[in-house]
Amino acid sequence: MRNPKSYSISEVFDNAEVDFTFEFYTSKNIEFIGKDLSNILDKQVVASVDESHVPSWTTAILLQEYKATRSKYTLKVGPQQYNNVKPNLRFLLMWINENAYLDHSTGLSVGLAFNHQKLQTLKHISNMDIGKMILKIDEHWIFEKFEEAKDNAYAMTIKKIIPLSNFINASGVISSMSNVFQLPISEHHAVDFTDYTHGNLKFNYIIGKDYSNKPEEVEEVLEYYVLTTYQTLNENDYTSFEELELAKMTDNYLALKNSWHNSEKFIRENKDLKIMVDLSTSPGVIQTHWPKIRKSLFGLLFENGPIKGKFNWDTEEGKFQLKDAKISNSFIQNMEIVNCEINACVFEHTTFWATKIKNSRLENSTLASKNEVTKSSMTLVRADRLNKIDESFIKNNGEIINCKVTNTIVKNAGLGSNAKLDESSVVIETRQFSRDLRMGISSPEIRDYKWIKSLRSDDYDDKKGYGNEFKTDY
Repeated sequence: MRNPKSYSISEVFDNAEVDFTFEFYTSKNIEFIGKDLSNILDKQVVASVDESHVPSWTTAILLQEYKATRSKYTLKVGPQQYNNVKPNLRFLLMWINENAYLDHSTGLSVGLAFNHQKLQTLKHISNMDIGKMILKIDEHWIFEKFEEAKDNAYAMTIKKIIPLSNFINASGVISSMSNVFQLPISEHHAVDFTDYTHGNLKFNYIIGKDYSNKPEEVEEVLEYYVLTTYQTLNENDYTSFEELELAKMTDNYLALKNSWHNSEKFIRENKDLKIMVDLSTSPGVIQTHWPKIRKSLFGLLFENGPIKGKFNWDTEEGKFQLKDAKISNSFIQNMEIVNCEINACVFEHTTFWATKIKNSRLENSTLASKNEVTKSSMTLVRADRLNKIDESFIKNNGEIINCKVTNTIVKNAGLGSNAKLDESSVVIETRQFSRDLRMGISSPEIRDYKWIKSLRSDDYDDKKGYGNEFKTDY
């Protein structure tokens, strides 16, 4: 193992490149915004509605996400040397503070890369030890400066790791965490590792309704991003802080370890969470299906901590179901949620019934019936009737919204016959899915299609049709 080269702090900053993504709302005219920001940045600012547009060294992108009384904008500033950003950054924050409005979801995302031709660290970002970075980041220090980053669905904590298989002594795996644990690698997390193999990291901790009013804290956190990443790349060993951090993150594993193979022990020690298979609480039935249940169940506990409610494995539908529970600051996938209270969570491929959802992000999911969603973001989410959506943002690419919607931005959604939007909602590029009736290609021959009908099974009922797969007793 080679010894690391030593660099001064100024040398590290000289070879760090950062890019910025600012989010804000404003009622100012986009032309005036562009002129103001161009003067501050001393570069051309190009207005666009195309999210795929990326900035360059000489051009910034001002993306208008939607047009309303108070439109939402994203300013993308391309990569530049860290030492060149401070003066412009202060003026940008001042402009946002004076001319824009922020909320819990708006933030300053920071991309980071290094010039490794001059900064010759032991590892590059593209082959970095992600586990070490997760352990090294001191989130408590950051939360003291940006409190709204804590329990925020737009900056999920990276301090949750889930065993990939059986439980082992966590203290002995610090150097191979990626082989033992499912690490938090997604765009939803406060450190976004999704593009690290290309040499880029993204940080999302600077967020909230007053981030623009904290220029000194912003600069301190930026320096922390750069130096912490550099240390991660240029250290051979693990610090005592990192070892202690892993111990804290896995301190509940020993309590669960003995339950991994024994469902009866788990049930005895977690009496507030009722475990069922096809709604049966039979110990024998649960033990039979325990190898199938435990991975999803334990993942839920690692994300949320102890849960009071009901957890069911529906063998016929092949789905896990959670009912009567309170969930917060968790990243959950592939589940059905019934009569729960949700706050500051991220859900993917999930179906909801009679659930209250606040300050969360839903993607590729379904609001089946009687859900109440407030101050949340939804992407490719189908909302059937009897749901209520308030103060939210929907970006649906054609997916159907068919319920009551208030104070909400609805972008590229198909509006069903039962959709009711109030005057405070804004509809953007609503797509009508009616298709033009077109004549087929005419043919003079006589054609016999009886052979197609003969392929039907004996029990075929021509009157069945295809109903709503979430049809309930409306």
